[in-house]
Amino acid sequence: MAYIMLRVDFSTNDECHFCDNRLRSGKVRILVDDEGCEVQAGPICAKNNSINPKEKIPDLTAAAFEGDEPELTPGGPNGQATPASENGRARGGDSNNEEVQRRLAECYLLLRVEKLDGFHGMKLESLAKLAEKLRGTGLADDDYRYLNNLMAKVQTVRPEFSIKNLQAIYACNYWINYFLAKESSDFISDLKRSLHRDLALTPGQVEALNKWFKNRPGMLSIKPGAFAFDPAERRRKTKQSE
Repeated sequence: MAYIMLRVDFSTNDECHFCDNRLRSGKVRILVDDEGCEVQAGPICAKNNSINPKEKIPDLTAAAFEGDEPELTPGGPNGQATPASENGRARGGDSNNEEVQRRLAECYLLLRVEKLDGFHGMKLESLAKLAEKLRGTGLADDDYRYLNNLMAKVQTVRPEFSIKNLQAIYACNYWINYFLAKESSDFISDLKRSLHRDLALTPGQVEALNKWFKNRPGMLSIKPGAFAFDPAERRRKTKQSE
């Protein structure tokens, strides 16, 4: 059976679909088979069992954790195992930058429509249509331009919807839910409510969350500056302007 590598994502299940090795990092490669069923694997098994091991894929886990840097991982979305020079993905000296922008746009789309659709303002109708297109025939050049323009705009005027902030929300929300599934905590539950209300955590809340997670096996430390803004500072400025 042929598998296509789709994305890097979080997982609390440490089983690899292809071997007996345990996955300990919390990050897995998601592959899809001919029937549309998704499976997870470590980096070596994903490379050995996918038909697109050299193509870039969105990394939904990037930039949120201590020790992590934003990455685009070999593999590829949409079931397209075509060379990067096809489908307008590589032209001249700007080919690498264009490919990076396309993968970030796909990451942004998946976060807003699928991963964070329960958060206020995330899932817009226009984005939902593009997500359907991404899963089907793939996005056109105009679709990528729309997404890249949207990403550039919100970074300035609505930082809560910036790619950096979405990755931080996703990381915190994922591991908060993982923690609460194992252990009851009013403090962590309060942080979850704050995250949904403000679409960010303050630096103090991130620090407190990391202290809480520190001695819990499998929990990861969030970067102090993971979010694109400080909600406490935003509230202070709003109050001053009233």
